[in-house]
Amino acid sequence: MSYLADFQIKDLIKKGDIKIDPYFETFHGPNLYYCHLGNRFLIPKTNLPKTVNPLEVKPNDLYDEVVTDEPIIIKSGGFILAEAFEYLGSSEEYVIRLFNSSSLARIGVSQAAIGMINPGCGYEKPVKLTLELINNFPTDVVLTPTVIKSNGEIKWGTEVL
Repeated sequence: MSYLADFQIKDLIKKGDIKIDPYFETFHGPNLYYCHLGNRFLIPKTNLPKTVNPLEVKPNDLYDEVVTDEPIIIKSGGFILAEAFEYLGSSEEYVIRLFNSSSLARIGVSQAAIGMINPGCGYEKPVKLTLELINNFPTDVVLTPTVIKSNGEIKWGTEVL
């Protein structure tokens, strides 16, 4: 397995083998693309049982859905599910490898499970990723969603990938 250089990724995007929507060259790094936080969150309910059995519980029992254009706070030691803003996909020939944003990592926010998008995932219809975010920092952290304004302009939020 090898990683691709920026020009190789750009060529694959032009050919349609890798899909990022919306795509802006300004977010293209040396061998990566910076993705942003969307505006849909699943926040753990406050009245959770002391113990949860994944064989018996449904996600709707655990989370409240929040859709907001306003910043949200992830408490110290807290956990939320957050949707990425961009849609992603790849042909069957490529894996998209996902890394935690270094900006988030420096303030103690990490992703619990995400690692890659399998070959062919999202190729026909690009997908939004759900991120499992944990705040390991000793203070609360503000996360800002990306917003599309009424005039179509995008107000970029927190970089997450």
